[in-house]
Amino acid sequence: MKNHIIGPVCWLIFAHWLSAAEIQIPVLQVGSTIYSNIVITDVTATDIYFKHSSGVGNTRLRYLEPDLQQRFNYNPEIAAETERQQDISSAISANDIYKAALSRQRAALQEADVSVAAGSAEINPFADPVSNSSLINKPIPDIKVEKWFSEKPPSAAGKCIIILFWTSQSEACRRVIPELNALQKKHPDDLVVIGITSETEREVSQVTDNNIGFFYGNDPKSATSHATGVTSVPCVLLADSKGIIRYQGHPAAIKEDILARYFVQEPR
Repeated sequence: MKNHIIGPVCWLIFAHWLSAAEIQIPVLQVGSTIYSNIVITDVTATDIYFKHSSGVGNTRLRYLEPDLQQRFNYNPEIAAETERQQDISSAISANDIYKAALSRQRAALQEADVSVAAGSAEINPFADPVSNSSLINKPIPDIKVEKWFSEKPPSAAGKCIIILFWTSQSEACRRVIPELNALQKKHPDDLVVIGITSETEREVSQVTDNNIGFFYGNDPKSATSHATGVTSVPCVLLADSKGIIRYQGHPAAIKEDILARYFVQEPR
């Protein structure tokens, strides 16, 4: 019990000390990536955030060398509990996003005097009310990938497509990977999952541990995200087996039973 009381207090003291004086490190290695001219801007129980010679970044404290972990007061037990609480908060938030989206669409249908029973398959279970700028019910745009980090995906003709816009530096994005891995593995004949990032292959590999089970590559100029109006990550586009977009938004809304409605029903 005493450790749980002392831990947070130590972090408050450490955070106050950090704000009073910048920490500078000549070189920082995280996995296979080496950063130089490091200035630490923030430290939490789980992460460090920093500026470096090429931009900004962050990484989990557990990925650092033991001497740096000690320097930043890394406590595995406190970090694990903090991550657990973050996972709970993320799950609650994602569920709220999904329920709010469905509620708004049903309200829009009622205002348009569309008589559809609640829960009917005629309701798009994903989409928000369609606006002029929405991609919903429009053909999927061209996908721009400069380099595939995986093998190049096969033809997606007759299959659903999920496009994930993501970055390896986002914890929320990394949490999505196992779920999309499972969908791609279970439905290889009906689904193609594609991940698009603006990062380099080295930046991606340092935090993902090569555990991505779907097709992915980079679009360094963000041509696809600009064309689709995606401004935050994680974000997905879901196109049905005819190439028509049925959902654009947070990946938490994509549930397997609903996704299956967009698979081809007749034998190919």
